[in-house]
Amino acid sequence: MHHARARRMARRKLKSAGDERQLVEYADQEPSALSSMLGGLIEANVKGREEKQGDFENLVARVGIFVTAHAQRRHPHFLGCGRSPVRRALLNSMTLDRIHHIGVAVTDMDESIRLYTSAFGAELVQRTLSETDGLEAAFIRTGEGEVELLRPTHEESPVGKFLSRRGPGLHHVAYAVTDIDRALEEARAAGLELIDQEPRVGLHGSRIAFLHPRTMGGVLTELVESK
Repeated sequence: MHHARARRMARRKLKSAGDERQLVEYADQEPSALSSMLGGLIEANVKGREEKQGDFENLVARVGIFVTAHAQRRHPHFLGCGRSPVRRALLNSMTLDRIHHIGVAVTDMDESIRLYTSAFGAELVQRTLSETDGLEAAFIRTGEGEVELLRPTHEESPVGKFLSRRGPGLHHVAYAVTDIDRALEEARAAGLELIDQEPRVGLHGSRIAFLHPRTMGGVLTELVESK
């Protein structure tokens, strides 16, 4: 009976807490609250009662905040100091709408275009040169997706250096975002390393920005504003 009452109280507290600060205070006051919260969530989910799907997802998200706050206060070695990148990433998430395109570095543009259009039936949408970036780009539409072929026009360009180090292949992954200014703020708050501190106009004509592979699992990542 005591455990059931504790679970109900914990879940009510979790739903009523207005912000992270209140959850942090609750974490300090009730060391055993986490297990009670999780028990209540599991019980509600298994029995399929009390919470609608939206409410349940909201509770799960709040448990995530509680876990982070509790670990930060009680086990600082787990998440590190208050400026821990792990903590920032947990509490500051960036919304990605979809994969916008995949960038592929190539040495022979004509042959690469032929490969995609002939072997895969893809459509060549645009082919362009950028003296600023030192590259030639071709945009290939594949169903609802797009592949951006990149050929350097000189060895010292970013794509030229990439090819000399790694050879042809996947260069970057681009994600569509609705508001790139906000996306960059969220990325910065999450502790991600920005290559572009401010958005710039890319080859698509849209505003873009790149995130460094060091904080993106080794993958060069592009954000593309797509409204």
